[in-house]
Amino acid sequence: IQGLKDKILQLAIQGKLVAQDPNDEPASVLLERIKEERINLVKEGKIKRQRPLPEISEEEKPFKLPKSWEWVRLGEVITVKSSKRIFAKDYQPDGIPFFRSKEIGELGSGKNVTSELYISVEKYEEIKEKYGVPAEGDILLTSVGTIGNTWVVDNREFYYKDGNITQLEKIKWIDTYYIQYFIKSNYFIEQANRTVSGTAYNALTIEKINMVVFPLPPLEEQKRIVEKVDEL
Repeated sequence: IQGLKDKILQLAIQGKLVAQDPNDEPASVLLERIKEERINLVKEGKIKRQRPLPEISEEEKPFKLPKSWEWVRLGEVITVKSSKRIFAKDYQPDGIPFFRSKEIGELGSGKNVTSELYISVEKYEEIKEKYGVPAEGDILLTSVGTIGNTWVVDNREFYYKDGNITQLEKIKWIDTYYIQYFIKSNYFIEQANRTVSGTAYNALTIEKINMVVFPLPPLEEQKRIVEKVDEL
């Protein structure tokens, strides 16, 4: 079964799972919209100005994409961030659930999460006010030890552990579930393993996620891919 799932995801991110529609707005136009939006977000102080990421070399492109797709670095199109540090002294017997990699793994596999740690409502509200908290549709990705478990955030209130988990902010131009399926693909896992091998411990940092090479389809095709993967 796993082999079949891997095959489906591989075809999905290569543009071979659903037919291309010449009427779809090409990913190059989508990319311009995303760049424009990010410039505005920087101006409004909502995101930090980012150092330009290096261009993608031909050697980094492992397969040929359909004409309407674009190769991009994940950090060019998605804001990748982490949480503010929560200390052991901040833990409470109840309040707002505090998730670690274990809980994200449980949530990602559709299990009921058994919250073991909490922070106070006051602490949560303070963080929300100053720095923001994950929003519905963001992706949380386990980034230390067991790498690559993902959960698409729902409307519950919670906070999460810095360092162990990375947050990929939702963007209206990219289907969240397409990104999630990309992260589950062998292509992403191979890139992640290449970047973490040889390090003192298994960690996928924000810088490394920003550098990941990502095949971007037109938005309408992203939706068709997600629908087809779900169906299969």
